[in-house]
Amino acid sequence: MRKRVLASALVLAMAATSLYGCGNDAASGTEGQTAAQEETAAASENGTEEAAETGNEETAKEESENTDGERETLVVGIQTNTYITDYDDNYMTNLIEEELNVNLEFYQLPSTAADMQTKISLMASSGDENMPDVFMLSGGNLTPEQVLDYGTKGFFIPLNSYVEDSESNYAKIPEEDREKMDAAMTSADGNMYALPNYCVSPWNDSPNRMFINGAWLNKLGLEVPKTTDELYEVLKAFKENDANGNGVQDELGVYGFTDGGYGQDIIDSFENPDLAFKLGDWFMDIDNSRIARWGEEGVDWTSDPEVCAEHMNGYVDAGLADEVNLVYLTNIWSEPSNKYWHNTNSYYEPWEAASGTASGIAPYDATSKNNMLNAQHIEWYYDKHPEHVLSLLHYTSEEASQCTEAMVSIADLVEQAKAEFITGVRDLDSGWDAYLEELESVGLSSWLEIAQTVYERSQAN
Repeated sequence: MRKRVLASALVLAMAATSLYGCGNDAASGTEGQTAAQEETAAASENGTEEAAETGNEETAKEESENTDGERETLVVGIQTNTYITDYDDNYMTNLIEEELNVNLEFYQLPSTAADMQTKISLMASSGDENMPDVFMLSGGNLTPEQVLDYGTKGFFIPLNSYVEDSESNYAKIPEEDREKMDAAMTSADGNMYALPNYCVSPWNDSPNRMFINGAWLNKLGLEVPKTTDELYEVLKAFKENDANGNGVQDELGVYGFTDGGYGQDIIDSFENPDLAFKLGDWFMDIDNSRIARWGEEGVDWTSDPEVCAEHMNGYVDAGLADEVNLVYLTNIWSEPSNKYWHNTNSYYEPWEAASGTASGIAPYDATSKNNMLNAQHIEWYYDKHPEHVLSLLHYTSEEASQCTEAMVSIADLVEQAKAEFITGVRDLDSGWDAYLEELESVGLSSWLEIAQTVYERSQAN
């Protein structure tokens, strides 16, 4: 009998809000890894699945059962992250097991998106009875179309009735945030097959930022440019007037900074979907999400009001947030540990939480440009955001098959043309009409027609 699965915690881009980020890429060569994790890391580097499956088959073959006569077992399929030294002997694992009265076992999936997708596809197509009960995946690793496909085929169970349960943590999320999450997670068939990893993060909401060398401006007696023409003249001066003073024309005038895009988790429990949902829903509580991001309370972070009152961050200092409500005490995100799953799970962090975080490692310095970047980012970028932002579009399988090729071709052409316009290979004035004709030739109008249908359907729901 084919195994049905419950999908939970799929991270998708949402309207004007940015998803939680801070890179989930696994590091290599980390000290203190278990043998299974070292083999899995090797599998990621070699582009194979063989090592990633080492040590997992025996776990997945075990039936979910009451190992101690009381607790039921959920097998968690999780993408390997070499920052995590142990998933079993793990602070958050132990906490979840205690609070939900459940035994968690782990099936380590390949860390790369392509290998992970192949693995899940093979499991689903073969009706694998050993499929994990719960999938926890990193950012963007299953597309909305893949989730819909697995859902309509019965591998993922709709969560609609679960998220509507007034006792769930998800239902207790403020309506304004929950509406955005619902819109992003609801598939084209009207079902929600996943819970979100949701973080209101202004810093990641405007990922394309420009920085300019203030020392070079001062040296050449220049002002910060305010128009593209002024920017051109400044960059030209940087390059031609030896801004770094070394007597060599080797200056690069400006660089951009980009960031964004984040995690994805999927839960699949066919025999006990109620328990599987409780696992995903556990992370929808703000305090539990803090554990999932920052580690052990009282050790890695604190929300003690007295401690928080002694700290400051750029948002609060600039009057953009009311108060500090979390102080992190360790740099757990970039260090190997067995405290959490490196936020490979569903997650909820509203603006109040995101803007209320302060460092307890280094004292706040109001004169530090780094400390003020977040606040300045809001001041300089937020009023430049478009008034209306297109929400995530959920295509049906038929719609996706009709426009996938065009979407890929359009994206490739846009990137190619952008580089050519910037470097002068294409002239922006004389070459623009030809560029539009090329877009038409790869299916722009056809895709727009389908996308318009999908958008109108989403607005009607």
